[in-house]
Amino acid sequence: MRITAAALSILLLVMPSCQESFEQTFSQHYNPAYLTQLLTLAKAAIREQFDTQRFSAFQEIPYSRNQLGVFIRIINNGKDRGCVGFYRSVDSIEHAVRAAAVNAAFFDGRYPPLSREELKSCELEITVIGELMPMKDPFNFDIDKHMLRIEFDNHEAMLQPQIAAQYGYDKQALLRALCRKAGLDEDAFRDASACLFKARAIFLRMQWADLH
Repeated sequence: MRITAAALSILLLVMPSCQESFEQTFSQHYNPAYLTQLLTLAKAAIREQFDTQRFSAFQEIPYSRNQLGVFIRIINNGKDRGCVGFYRSVDSIEHAVRAAAVNAAFFDGRYPPLSREELKSCELEITVIGELMPMKDPFNFDIDKHMLRIEFDNHEAMLQPQIAAQYGYDKQALLRALCRKAGLDEDAFRDASACLFKARAIFLRMQWADLH
């Protein structure tokens, strides 16, 4: 099928409009008020686990065909104490938030389980991400808005956009940090066989004590 120059021009105009529409809808739905509600769910799930010890291992969730993802990160005195998420196909955002919170607090193997004594000085952070989009150009992303993912040589990793702000990274430094996190050479993102993805991300961090 041939595409005329006029039709191609219309298509190029529509594509950015569709992207802008998605960005607006995504941002409106996952607004600070709703993200605060989700963080409140995360806090309740962690408190319940302390009280009941209901779970003894990492919790999985039901998946669906949508492309929504969510991460919960726990920070104590400026240091990470757990970060777990489900990067796509989340069936229920509320269920995923509760599971990710428990997993981050108690079953993130990189850190010891959270203690009750730490709670008063903890912060909870939520990141909701949209559909992962492949990147042909590794620098074709907004450092303030996009989560990045790399898949290469049986290694994979993701980095949230707030990491760039936290460490003062530019785009190249963030890509190198992504590679290091995946256990790769820090310039692996330049390899033609590396698969890079970006996803729109919205995040909120709050003090434990400020959540009901």
